[in-house]
Amino acid sequence: MIAFIEAVSRDLVQPYLREGYTTVGTYVNVRHLSPAPVGREIVVKSELVAVDGRKLIFKVEAFWRGNKIGEGKHEWYIVNLERFIYKIRKIMS
Repeated sequence: MIAFIEAVSRDLVQPYLREGYTTVGTYVNVRHLSPAPVGREIVVKSELVAVDGRKLIFKVEAFWRGNKIGEGKHEWYIVNLERFIYKIRKIMS
């Protein structure tokens, strides 16, 4: 469920970012409210509720068959993709 929440939130804002920029997830606080069977389709709703500089804050919810199965908060930061990859490679070397 959290992987779906992250993907939906990222895809929500990516078209609005300048070329060469992307987002990285930095915080997830999601409550599981009810189970959903493995392999079943769930619906994820993500709403951008605040922007604080480069920080994006989302209200997120997940549903299975119309029943809310999860809810919470998710944060992303806008980063320059080239610089981000450079830092990752530097850490790994």
